[in-house]
Amino acid sequence: MKTHIAIILTYVLPLMGQIHAEQTTKNMSLVAQDNCGVRGKEPHLVEGQAHAFGNPAGQKIDKSDRTCTFGDKVVYVYDGMDIQADYAIKLSFFSAPGDHKRVLKVLSDTRELATITLTPGRLIHKEIDLPKFAYAYGKMRLIFEKVEGSNALVSTIKVFSSNPKKLKAEKGAKANQVVDYSKFLVPQPIYAPFPKTTAGTDQPVMSLNGKWQFHPEPHKEFPSKQGSGWKPIQVPGHWTMQGFTVKDGTHAGYLREFDLPSDWGGKHIRLRFDSVFSDCIVYINGQEAGKHLGTFTAFELDVTELLRPGKNTLALRVRNDSQADVLGSLNQYANFPMGGILRKVTLFAVPELHLTDMRIATTFDSAFEDAVLKLQFEVSNRSLESATHVHLDVKVPGALEHYRIWVPYLENNQSTVVTAAIPIKKPKKWDNEHPNLYTLECTLNNAGQKIETVNKRFGFRQVEVRGKQMFINGKPIKLAGVCRHEAHPLLGRSLTMEQWKKDAELYMTGNVNFIRTSHYPPAEEFVEICDELGLFVELEAPVCWVGHHANYSWRKNDYRDAKWYPYILQANLETIRFHRNNPSIILWSLANESYWSENFVEVMKHAQAEDRTRPVAFHDQDYGGFNNLGSNAPVANIHYPGPNGDQSVKDYTRPIVFGEYCHLNVYNREELVADPGIRNTWGDCLDHIWNKMYNTQACLGGSIWSGIDDLFLLPDGRAVGYGAWGPIDGWRRPKPEYFYQKKVYSPIRLNTADLPAGNTAVVEVDNRHNFTNVNELKIQWSTGEKKGTTTADIAPRSKGKLSIDTPLNDGDELTLSFYSPKGYLIDQFDIPVGKAKATPSESDLPAAPVKLAENDSHFTLTGKGFTCTVDKTTGMITSVKKGDTTLIHDGAHLVINPLKGGGCFPNHSADTPAHDPLCSGWKASSVKATATANAVTINVAGKYAEADGTFTYTINGNGVFAIGYQFTTLAKVDPRQVGLALNLAPEFTQVSWERQSAFSGFPEEHIGRLKGTAPAFYGEKPNYAISADGKVQRKFIREQPTHPWSQDANELGSADFRSTRTGILFYKMSSPAGDHLIILSDGTQAGRCRIDGDQVRLYCIDIDTGGAELFLGGHLGRFRHPLKEGATVSGKMTLQIQ
Repeated sequence: MKTHIAIILTYVLPLMGQIHAEQTTKNMSLVAQDNCGVRGKEPHLVEGQAHAFGNPAGQKIDKSDRTCTFGDKVVYVYDGMDIQADYAIKLSFFSAPGDHKRVLKVLSDTRELATITLTPGRLIHKEIDLPKFAYAYGKMRLIFEKVEGSNALVSTIKVFSSNPKKLKAEKGAKANQVVDYSKFLVPQPIYAPFPKTTAGTDQPVMSLNGKWQFHPEPHKEFPSKQGSGWKPIQVPGHWTMQGFTVKDGTHAGYLREFDLPSDWGGKHIRLRFDSVFSDCIVYINGQEAGKHLGTFTAFELDVTELLRPGKNTLALRVRNDSQADVLGSLNQYANFPMGGILRKVTLFAVPELHLTDMRIATTFDSAFEDAVLKLQFEVSNRSLESATHVHLDVKVPGALEHYRIWVPYLENNQSTVVTAAIPIKKPKKWDNEHPNLYTLECTLNNAGQKIETVNKRFGFRQVEVRGKQMFINGKPIKLAGVCRHEAHPLLGRSLTMEQWKKDAELYMTGNVNFIRTSHYPPAEEFVEICDELGLFVELEAPVCWVGHHANYSWRKNDYRDAKWYPYILQANLETIRFHRNNPSIILWSLANESYWSENFVEVMKHAQAEDRTRPVAFHDQDYGGFNNLGSNAPVANIHYPGPNGDQSVKDYTRPIVFGEYCHLNVYNREELVADPGIRNTWGDCLDHIWNKMYNTQACLGGSIWSGIDDLFLLPDGRAVGYGAWGPIDGWRRPKPEYFYQKKVYSPIRLNTADLPAGNTAVVEVDNRHNFTNVNELKIQWSTGEKKGTTTADIAPRSKGKLSIDTPLNDGDELTLSFYSPKGYLIDQFDIPVGKAKATPSESDLPAAPVKLAENDSHFTLTGKGFTCTVDKTTGMITSVKKGDTTLIHDGAHLVINPLKGGGCFPNHSADTPAHDPLCSGWKASSVKATATANAVTINVAGKYAEADGTFTYTINGNGVFAIGYQFTTLAKVDPRQVGLALNLAPEFTQVSWERQSAFSGFPEEHIGRLKGTAPAFYGEKPNYAISADGKVQRKFIREQPTHPWSQDANELGSADFRSTRTGILFYKMSSPAGDHLIILSDGTQAGRCRIDGDQVRLYCIDIDTGGAELFLGGHLGRFRHPLKEGATVSGKMTLQIQ
C-alpha cells in the first residue's frame, strides 16, 4: 500500500499554529480532544504521567500547551472510528528551555506515523493525515514512544474526521490491552513423508479410500454403540452429493473395517486424512485417536498403540458446521452442506526410527547457474532403545550422486533435526515453461541397515521479490492467471485424478501460467500435476471473508477478536507445511477478501518464519475506500481494479497482483439465457486490460475470475452455486471465454495485422514468454496449398521479426501456428494479404420491377418471386411469401433491449427466464406508400411505450428490403442492444454468417468463429414442461456431455444458434426447402436469432453494449450507449430474399 501521510512541522507561536489548524481542517469535524496533563480534560488517556512547564522567558505560551503527559511510553485510545471515513490528528509538543534534546516516535499500535525532534523552549505543532491502518480496527491506540532523551511527551491532541461522530474513550485494561499471542496453543502439524520402502514390509502404504458405511444420525454413544440404519458411502466424497442429509450442528458417523498387514507388526503406524470437513473425532477400535478442526487441510495421527493384528475398525464423528467453516465461508460459498471425508485417507507404516519431516529448498549463485540444495530432516526415535549409528544417504539422479548426513545420538522417544547445504553444478532450472523436475532419493540407515527410503520430486527454483517485481531464477515474471475452485457438478469439491489432470492441462494449453487456488488449498495431487506440467501456483489458506459483509457471521461477531487467531494460524501452518516442497508454488495467500487486523499481522509473521523461500500475499483492497485497512504483505493485492487499474498501480514500490479481475458474465443470468453471445464481448474487455497490465512493471499480473464454473447438481434435483463464471464448465468443456483467455494470454503476439502481396512475408513478433526464446518453438505456416516451417531468434520478453519466403497474392491468407516445446498449440494467426475480396451487396443485383397494389386494409408488393403485405393500420409487414411459402410472419419491431443484471448471490437456477424484450405498445399514426418502377417505399410513423418515430421500408423487385428506423426515446434507458427484429416462419432453423473480429484462429465449434453455420438444435429440441403460470421448467444435464458447449440448448435454440454475432458482413437464415433471408452489412452491425414459440425471430443490431455483469461494468464502459429521454436512435436493416 502507498500510504499518504501529510506532515506539517512548524516552530511558531501558538496563534500562528491555530490559524494553520483552521486552514487545514476546515472541511473536517473535531471528534476528539485531549488537553494532555490536565486531569479531567484528557478522557482518552490510558498510560502516562502529568506535568506542567513554566513560561519561558520572553514568551507567553498558553497553559494548555505547557501541560503535558510524559513517560517512556504515552498511550491514548480512541474508539468508534469509522474505517470508511478520513481522519487527521493535530498534535502540539512543548519542552522547557534548557531541556535536553528529545526525539520521539508517534505510532498507531506498532506502525510508525512520524518521528519528531523537540527543540527546548519551543512550541511545536504537527499534523498527520492518518493512513487507514491507524484505525483499521475501528480503534486507534496512539502511542508516543521515547527514542532519545529523558522520555516522550505530548501537550495536546485533536482528532478531526470527515465523519462528525464523536469518538469514545476506553479506560483500564481493555483500552491498553495488547494481545499476547504467545499464550495461544496452536497445534503444530506433522506430516511424515510417505515411505517408498519400510524395512520388513512388502507395501508400507495403504489407501483407505472406497466404500465406507455412513449414518446421518448415529447412536449417541457411537462408536461404542453403532445401532442400525448404516448405508454405503463413497470416500472421498460429500455426504450431500450422495443423497444424505445431516441436521445442522450434529455429527454424522463414518465407519469401515480394514485388515492390518501382518508384516506391519513392530512398526510405527500413522493415519493421514487429506481433508475432513470440518470438525471431526477419529476412533480406532472404539478408542479416540485424535481430533481435527479444519476444512481443506490435512492432518495426521499416530495410531500405533490403538491397532491390533488382523481386523481393525476405523470410525469418525464428523460435523459439517464449525468455527473452521465460519472462517472459511465454505458452506455459504458452495450453497450446500460440504460435510464429509473429502480427500484421500492413507494408513502407512514406518520404522520406529523414521523421518517425521522433510524440507527441500534451492538457491542459485548470482549468475543463476550453480545451485545449493538445502535439506532439512527431522528424525524421530519411537523405539525403546537409543540410536547411535544413524545416517541419511541422499542422491538426486542427474544432479547428485551421493551425499551422507550423519544424525546425532538419539535417545528413545526423542527427535532431532539435521540439515545440509549441498552444492549442485549447473542443474536444470524449474520454471513454468521448463518444468524440469528431479527426484530426491533419501535412505535412512540405522546401525548399517537400510530401514526406510523416501522419494520426493522437486525443482531447482528461486523466488525473490525485488523492488516492484517478482523474479523466478533471476528473471522478472508476468503472471497470466485464473482463480480455480475445486468444482464438479456431481462431485462437488471432492474431485478425482481425472479432473485434476484435465484442469491443469486445460489451463496450460489455454496459455494460463498461474493458478490462484481460491479459496482453499487444492488436493496435493493437483499441485504435483502443476509441478509436472509447469504452472505457477498461489496457494491460498482456507480462510475467506473474515470481517467481510459477504459472510453474514460478521454482523454479530467482531473480526478483530483474538479468539479467531488460533484457527487462522493453524489453517495457514497446515497449508504451508503440507505443500512447501512443491516448486510450482511461488506465493502463499493468507486469506481471501478479509479485513486486515492484528490477528493477520501475527499470522503473517509466522507464515514468513515458516517459509522464507517464498513471499506471502493477503487478498484485500490495497487502495480505495473499501477493505483497505493497511495490510503490508510483500505482494500487494487488489480485486476488480477496473479498466484503468494499471494507472492506479504504476507508481507502486512493491509488486501488486490483480487477485481477481475481468469477472466473467454470470450475474446477468437472464441476459445469458437469451443470448450466450454476450460472452464474446468479454474477450475485448480482457484484451484491453491485460495489455496494460503487461506493460505496467509493478503489476505482477492477475487472476481472471473465475477459472471454472461453480455449479452443483444436488441429488434432490436442485442446482446451487454461483454458476457459470468460468472459461471452462464443470464438465471440463471449453466455453467461449476459454478461446479469448488463450488468445489474450498468448505469449506470442503478432504486431502485423496484414501483409502486402509479394515474395517474402515479414511478421513482427512480440515474445511474451517469461523464459522461452522463440527459437524453442515449432512454427508452421500455410497459405492455400503451400506450407512449411520457420523459426526466429527472439529472446523472452522482447520483440523481433520472422520471415517466410513464399509468394503471396492479393486475397490470400497466411496462417501461422506456434507450438510450445511441450507440444500444444500456443496460438494461430490468420493474416490477410493485400486487398480483401469484396462481399456481396444489394448493388450487385440487376434492377427488377416491383408492383404496388392496395385495398382497404393492406398494401401488397409483388416482386421477382415474392409478395409482401403491409398492414395499413399498423404499418407492419404481415407476411412475406415466396410462392405459397411464408418466409416472414411480421415486423419490423423496434429493439431497445435494456441491460438487466443481478446481485452477487449463489442463486443459479435452471428456471431463470430469458430477458429479451421488444419495444411494446406500438400504435401507428401514419402509413404512406410511394412507388417507382423498381422500388416501393412505405413510410410509417408511430409510437411505442418506449419511443416514438418512423420506419421506412424500401423494397425493390429483387427482394431486397431496406428497413430504416429513427426513433426518439420517451424515457432514459441503458440498452444492451438497439436495432430491429423480424419474426420468421418456424422453418428457418439454420443460420450462417461471415463476420469481422480483432481475433482470428477460432475453433470450429466456437460461437464467435468468423464464418460458420449453426442449426437451431444439434439434436432433439428440449421438451420442457410448462408450469401453471406459464414458466418454462428447464433441467440441467446430469451426466457428462459428449458434445461441445456451443451445442447446449434451451427452448430458444442452441447456444451456437442464438448467440449474437458482431461485425457481420452477411447473416443468413435458411430453411430446409432452400429459402434464405440474408442480412447484408459492412461489419458495423450484429446479427442474432432465436426460437420464439412457433416462429423464429431475426435481429439486426446497430448498438451492442455487452451485458450487465455486475463486476465487468467498468470494462464495458467503452461499449455502453446510455440513452437520455429524448435521445435519437436510428439504423437500417438490409435484408435480401434468396
